[in-house]
Parts: sequence; C-alpha cells; structure tokens
Amino acid sequence: MIANPSSFITTLKDFGKRIHKVTKRQIDSVTDRLNNKDFEFDRMQEISSAAYNLLLWLKAMVKLYTVYKEVEPLKKKVEEMQKAADRMKAEL
Repeated sequence: MIANPSSFITTLKDFGKRIHKVTKRQIDSVTDRLNNKDFEFDRMQEISSAAYNLLLWLKAMVKLYTVYKEVEPLKKKVEEMQKAADRMKAEL
C-alpha cells in the first residue's frame, strides 16, 4: 500500500507542472512498455481498475510530453520575437 495516498494523488496532479524534467529516455522506456504487443492494456481494467487508471494517466503524460516538446521551442521563439518587437517600439 501507499504510505501517504493524498501525497501520491497530489504528486500525480502536479506532475504536468514538472513535465520539463522528464527525459526522452524515460518516455521511450514507458512507450516501449505500453506498445509491447504482449501487454494487454484492456485486460488491466479487469484485473485492477486502479492500475488501469494509472495506465490511462501514464498515456496522458506521454502525450503531454510530446506536445510540450513541440510547443516549448515555439513559446521561446514567440518570447524572443516579443522582446525584439518591444525593443523596436521603444526605439520609435
């Protein structure tokens, strides 16, 4: 059993805020396991609804990581462009 369930739930809820700390290696490892042809994802629901829901969460975090890796460089570029635009406006 989990020593502190409420702490565990909080960690899961806040995980998205720390997605920038996840490594590609970690995602690849999880993805390899989730995509393993011998892994019966749907069977997990019959065995344990808690484990099944953790798997759903895990798949969502993999998607979040993928989106983050695509969007973060674009956000940084927008920030740089905004700073450049602000400097140009100040010069006018």
